[in-house]
Amino acid sequence: HMLLPVALIACTTSCMSIEEFIAKHSPPPAPLTFAEPLVLNDGCEGPVHLGQLGSSTVITSEDQERIYAVNRDAGTLSILHPNTGLTEELYVGLEPTRITQNGTHVYVSLRGERNIASLKETNGSLEIMDMIPTGAEPFGIIASPDGQRIYAAISMENEVVEISTQTHEII
Repeated sequence: HMLLPVALIACTTSCMSIEEFIAKHSPPPAPLTFAEPLVLNDGCEGPVHLGQLGSSTVITSEDQERIYAVNRDAGTLSILHPNTGLTEELYVGLEPTRITQNGTHVYVSLRGERNIASLKETNGSLEIMDMIPTGAEPFGIIASPDGQRIYAAISMENEVVEISTQTHEII
């Protein structure tokens, strides 16, 4: 098995684009495995996040078979399949900024739409299930460890909102 250098993918703005990563590592010489815990870097300056509960621009799927990365300018979520080197794009809305996961649900802050997109992983694919209105420019987003809540930083209103993962309503 080849250890996937996830940190390189997280550095898409200043070190290596996802396309460059795929070209360099595709097809992979052997099945890939992820290091535990997942370490993400910001701008290749050093670790900023361990695990998957935090707000980030890149996360792995629940089964660790795919990598999801937000593409703010394109309004998409890139889905990278490391074992094949294939990528796909899923349009999620205006200015996707951060992403977090709660079991089989993925949440993406959509800064340009004043919403959080709720997506569900099913049989290796993602489907948009709901749009959660939040207020002006949701930015950071994080899931609670118990999976009952997500928290979003609303940058233009200088507040953090608490959202039920059951009802998708602000509490």
